[in-house]
Amino acid sequence: MVEDDEGVREALSLILDIEGYEAIAASNGAEALRLLETIEPPCLILLDLMMPIMDGWTLAAQLEKDARLSSIPIVFLTAFAERATPLSKSHRVIRKPVDTHLLMTIVQQHCRS
Repeated sequence: MVEDDEGVREALSLILDIEGYEAIAASNGAEALRLLETIEPPCLILLDLMMPIMDGWTLAAQLEKDARLSSIPIVFLTAFAERATPLSKSHRVIRKPVDTHLLMTIVQQHCRS
């Protein structure tokens, strides 16, 4: 999960944990790229669009260029859904505040708990 708002990050991490999923979080795109270099590719990336240092659009474009990471589905989390254009068919958009039922349905489609 890449989200600059600590409260949202903690709340979504808790929900995922309760549902049996391991969430690894970063507070911006640059931090996420560094983290992704050190771990196995995740089954899904939850990605805020508007963040400092490196925003979600820039991170998504960087991931598309990396053969190891380009196939990871991305769920864009944003209050500005009309500005979020998925880069590929595997990407989804969820408007903030996040509908946790919809989020968990998508997570269950891509990840095993």
